[in-house]
Amino acid sequence: MYGLTILCYELWRLKEKREKNGRKMVADTVVLAVPFIIVTLLLINSPTGGIGHEFFWKPFHTKFQAIEWIIGLYHTHIDRMIGALIAGVSIWSFGRGIFRIHPVGWITLIMGVFLYILMPNTLFGSGDADFRLPIAIIFILIGFSHLKFPNTSYRAIFMAGLVILVVIRFVGVGKMWIKYDRVYAELRKSFTYIDPGSSLLTVWARYPTWPYLKALPINYASCLAVIDRSVFTPGLFTKEGHQILSVKSRYKEIKSNKPFYFYVSEIVDSDKNLTKKMGSGGQYWARWKGSFDYLLILYTHANDGNPLPNSLVPVYQGKDFQLYSIKASK
Repeated sequence: MYGLTILCYELWRLKEKREKNGRKMVADTVVLAVPFIIVTLLLINSPTGGIGHEFFWKPFHTKFQAIEWIIGLYHTHIDRMIGALIAGVSIWSFGRGIFRIHPVGWITLIMGVFLYILMPNTLFGSGDADFRLPIAIIFILIGFSHLKFPNTSYRAIFMAGLVILVVIRFVGVGKMWIKYDRVYAELRKSFTYIDPGSSLLTVWARYPTWPYLKALPINYASCLAVIDRSVFTPGLFTKEGHQILSVKSRYKEIKSNKPFYFYVSEIVDSDKNLTKKMGSGGQYWARWKGSFDYLLILYTHANDGNPLPNSLVPVYQGKDFQLYSIKASK
């Protein structure tokens, strides 16, 4: 975005400048290019250089999901209403001459959208890279925008509406975070029953519903046990070249691209089918009884029982989760 914005500004400046000095244009181009050349060389020789070739394009229709990322929080219907309201007011204000965007802003918007369409979902080994772009474009566009109210009444209405929207958003986020804080507190309490230095596997009982539907941090709550009890869990980001955190050699074969997108039913299936392989060529939770000491099941209901009584020993029954100790394989 930094490079795109500067490029768009320079293109506009070049168009607006009547006298075009060839030597000055070359000098400006060099000044613009040198920082990016230096950064590129640093990236190539950095620990991430070996994974910079990782690119992946998702189906094109997934591009529309980024619209949700711009405005979405925890209450989908309210978020969409707020997004529609902001868009409607912006269009109305633009038509009345209250809201204006600098030409560089329009160039950045057009080129940013074009870049987003072409951008892979995984870029230089980082997932959802394209989804992070639209909100950045919006922030840049705000920087190139100007509001000119015809009188103080318009200004007062705008400020009042802005305050109301901010309060709604803060209250919505605050209420959800209070709920999640309670979940975190109970999870950390359950982790006190885990022996330090153990390994912990996390699965889902079912697909998360309200209030966990957008609670991605809950999926990674097992990582709190890394802090509290020095455990190993596949939810850790330990990919060499991506993160500085490393694990013991015996855990390196337990790798996962999506550590939580599988269910307890698959654990049960693996218990019945011991021919599956671990590691990148198979399911990393296969032969789980010999690789993990504890099992954390998220998104449970109060009436959910022990899925494998012969293999799992109940340790803690929490609200919407269960913690089990795994019996050692014979």
